[in-house]
Amino acid sequence: MAWFTELWFKDRTVPDARWQDAYPIILGHYKDEPEIANDEKVRWDMMKAVGYYMTESSGHLSEYVPYYRKRKDLIEKYKGDTNGFNNLAHGWDLQFFGANTGSVEKALKLKPRSMPFKATPSEEYASHIINAMETNVPFRFNGNVMNEKGALITNLPAGCCVEVPMFADYHGLHPQGAIELPTACAALCTSNIMVHKATVEGALAKDKEKIYQAVLLDPLTAAVCSPEEIRQLVDEMFLAEKKWLEWMD
Repeated sequence: MAWFTELWFKDRTVPDARWQDAYPIILGHYKDEPEIANDEKVRWDMMKAVGYYMTESSGHLSEYVPYYRKRKDLIEKYKGDTNGFNNLAHGWDLQFFGANTGSVEKALKLKPRSMPFKATPSEEYASHIINAMETNVPFRFNGNVMNEKGALITNLPAGCCVEVPMFADYHGLHPQGAIELPTACAALCTSNIMVHKATVEGALAKDKEKIYQAVLLDPLTAAVCSPEEIRQLVDEMFLAEKKWLEWMD
């Protein structure tokens, strides 16, 4: 969950117009024209709740918070207008990729050399970063790095992975720090960070109880299930995945 903590607007049709905070303008339009949310109902609703727009799509955002996927009426109210991931259907991502895996693998096997280099780079960052580091022409992007000593985002846990503005050049990667998130935004991020921390600790220790505790802490799971129901869920998941979890024995 990465937040647009500032949005500024200048009306260029007005002589000598000044920059102004765009959030009151946007929220005013949303109040008068809620249909502008279109396929991003969860995203806009969360902006109305905490005051800031965020980068994640409604489909993913609804998985990180406890507010939307816990009841059928809420899913129906906040689902997007298309049949894509923002429709909030449970497991849609898995169903989509599962349905397309066979055709993709078949195409790759039949034509392994049929994908030439593109004349222009895509919007993905990797080629731009490499170009900046080789040519010393700076490239600015938002990247994921460790929050060393809590210095990049100061009110998120030290040692977690954070997404911050960065520059790449001949000397490497230069993350921008000393960022403090609004309290509500930091709290929502921390709720997921601690789930990830507990998951990693459980995986490294090969400790099923710690992994259960990680699932216990997940905001969406907690919104739906009791602790005992979550334990039953984890037991069923471990049984279903047993062939990939040899250390269980």
